[in-house]
Amino acid sequence: MIYRLLLIVCLSLSSLTKVSLAETIRIALPSEGNPPYSYSDTTQPKGIYVELFNALFESSPYRIEFVYLSSARIRNEFKRNTIDIECCPLPSWREGEDAYSHYSKVAFTTEDIYVFPKNKVQSLPSLTGKAIATVSGYAYLHEKKFSRIDFNSELSILRMVANQRVELGIVDRYIAEHLIHLNSFPVDIGSVHEKALRPIRVHKNKKHILPELNRAISQLQKKQKIQKIFKQHGINHDSTF
Repeated sequence: MIYRLLLIVCLSLSSLTKVSLAETIRIALPSEGNPPYSYSDTTQPKGIYVELFNALFESSPYRIEFVYLSSARIRNEFKRNTIDIECCPLPSWREGEDAYSHYSKVAFTTEDIYVFPKNKVQSLPSLTGKAIATVSGYAYLHEKKFSRIDFNSELSILRMVANQRVELGIVDRYIAEHLIHLNSFPVDIGSVHEKALRPIRVHKNKKHILPELNRAISQLQKKQKIQKIFKQHGINHDSTF
């Protein structure tokens, strides 16, 4: 009996030691929230990104930790390596940062679209000279052609567009659809600014996790689990996967 108790205690201590020694992977999430991807309530992490990373690392030897930062700070903190993962910029959105950036295979696809005040949609044959509402810390296709008006979140952009304080903005389609429905913003969705194949950015100091991360992405895609996560949040666009 005593031997069995000692064995149970030893096994328990062994398990606790393994957990405590597990390498921690710090994943950045925007503190201002960008639903349905993530939410500003840091006391209860939720949203597509949280569910996606929980699924990706479920069978891994790593422990994940969500770190909430403003979108404007995420790039700086990634450079300083206070965070290990950023979800999920294109390499072209992070020009000049190749020295410390590695990327996984594509996890999902998104679209950035133009949003306009109600009944004021433009065809936008050219971006040159346009003043466009954007999110601080984000990079955009052809951004050198237009003048940025930076805000802290997509929600702020939609509010400014709805109040006709700005002529147009660029917002992720799924964020726009979610927030327009939730807040009944008087805005119209225009054409696609950019369709993006989204990888996961990993700091060079954690590049050793990439093979396992890529395997996990492939397995989730094969089982359509990423598709299910998106659909649970109201996103049913087949082009996303």
